[in-house]
Amino acid sequence: MKKKRKLGWFMLGSVLFITFVLIILLYSNVFQFNIGSGGDASGAVSSDHVSDETKRKVEEVQNTVGKEYRDIGEWIAEAHQFYNKTTGYGAIKSLDWDEQREEADLLNAQLRKKSSKINNEALQKDIQKLIELTEHVAYEEKKETIIHIHRLVHDLDIALNDYSGYDKIWNVTETLKHPKNSAD
Repeated sequence: MKKKRKLGWFMLGSVLFITFVLIILLYSNVFQFNIGSGGDASGAVSSDHVSDETKRKVEEVQNTVGKEYRDIGEWIAEAHQFYNKTTGYGAIKSLDWDEQREEADLLNAQLRKKSSKINNEALQKDIQKLIELTEHVAYEEKKETIIHIHRLVHDLDIALNDYSGYDKIWNVTETLKHPKNSAD
């Protein structure tokens, strides 16, 4: 009788533990919660933690690179609005892939027109990365690619435009890392 009782408690404890683990895994998958980074995704820096030095770098980039490449900045701002609308607040879970391909194709074509005329090395690298990512959308349906594009246009919108409505910097661009980097 004692063995059955011990086995029953062990089974109940095991079932509860497994249930708890499954709930945590489901929660982390549904809400794209990254346990390793304190609940935030991929090393983003929130505006509460953005140093004054980083803010100065952003202003410097906006006043130099941003002013020099206004047309690219406009395309980036439009793309940023699109990705905010189509991926924000859980919309990433139900993407319209035809709409995503159309936007990626448009952005790709716009950036290709100007990419050879970019003299800023850091911005050139970011634009090339963005062109490559938008090409992937044409033949594969990976949400991770859309997330990466969104983060790139988010940070580029901060770098190139007077976009101050940000609460995070994803640190995925060379442009924000190296504000003075240009081919003189």
